[in-house]
Amino acid sequence: MKKFFCLALLYVFSAAQKVEANTDGSSSIYLVFREFDVKAEVSLALSELEAAFGKELQTDPTEKIRDLKVELRSYILSHISVKGQDGLPWQINLTDDFSIENLPGEPRSLVFSISLHSTNVQSPRAFSIFTDLIVHKILSHRILVFVKSDWGTGVSSEHTEGIGIVYSGQNEIIVNRGEGSNWVGFLSVFKLGMDRVKTEFYHLMFIFVLLLSMTVSYKNSFFDFFRVLSAFTVGHFLKLLIVAAGAKNLPLRWDEVLFSVTIIIFIFHSFRPLFPGQEWIVAFVFGLVYGFVSSNVISDFGLSAGNLIIGSLGLSLGVLFMQLVIVALFAPWYYIAAKGKFYPVFRNLILLAALIICIVWLSTRLLNTENFLLPYLNTIVEHLEWSFLYTAVGCLLVRYQKPDNIK
Repeated sequence: MKKFFCLALLYVFSAAQKVEANTDGSSSIYLVFREFDVKAEVSLALSELEAAFGKELQTDPTEKIRDLKVELRSYILSHISVKGQDGLPWQINLTDDFSIENLPGEPRSLVFSISLHSTNVQSPRAFSIFTDLIVHKILSHRILVFVKSDWGTGVSSEHTEGIGIVYSGQNEIIVNRGEGSNWVGFLSVFKLGMDRVKTEFYHLMFIFVLLLSMTVSYKNSFFDFFRVLSAFTVGHFLKLLIVAAGAKNLPLRWDEVLFSVTIIIFIFHSFRPLFPGQEWIVAFVFGLVYGFVSSNVISDFGLSAGNLIIGSLGLSLGVLFMQLVIVALFAPWYYIAAKGKFYPVFRNLILLAALIICIVWLSTRLLNTENFLLPYLNTIVEHLEWSFLYTAVGCLLVRYQKPDNIK
């Protein structure tokens, strides 16, 4: 028993060492499978690269990388190659967009992209990568290889897939993604659209503000919600197509500014109707803005025109479906509460809280500072089932509370 315990401790210790090595000095290759070629996004740990390359890189790395670009290109291309299933070499195009990445808690890395092209009519979905970058000098170094995006198997940048590790004595990674399927790709982005709605606070806030603005009485039916949310979906779909087709995207910061402004307009409309019966217009605009965020997922797939439409449609329909599910779950409770005498107070308090959140959010984005409310908002999103429970209880209390019971 004691021997088993010691072995277990040794295993845990060695595993911890592996994880630490992973975070301290590993490099990575992320493969993006497009219809006609493969893009490899490479990140090399700068300290390890310096030792293998043999020249100083860490002091003023941006300037050093610029001065040594020709030598770095030669080094990289001499230590990486790709062959198809027929054994013929693939064409490798190394871009000149070298940059230094310095993420919090991680070592600095040299980041660049490589395009891999089959030299014949073979599918770009099966090949072998041979590389000993850094590994040829530093035997303890490892390069982690992932699939970042693959339409045919439903892998997206939201959920990458690890496929291998390059280390001393293991310089080959065999890649075979199979035939792939448009149906699998469609279902994956449909699910991704659903996940985005239920995991992004600003989207949930938009839905709840919409619910509060349209459940003042029973005059609005589920079809009215469907009409407004469909307008959002159309805007979202159009924006996906525009950006994925090559239009320049806005920085995320300014996307969030537009999000908050759109929701603030809807909140004021809820207090005092600014465009009665025309809520679909604001929803359409919000869909256009929201499409900026989702467009990178679709553009990563590198789809042809036909599949680009399928992907954009799948993502948009996934968003619409989850929106309607949330409306179907929460709207009945608001309709129940709407018959209570204290519903206007209940409703206005929620809208006021939403307005304060949006103003704080807007100001932090404009000033480019950290949103101190974000951890609390993320907690709400992570426990959406509790929000449903609180909503149900709160609406029942509002509906059946008697004025005489209020002192």
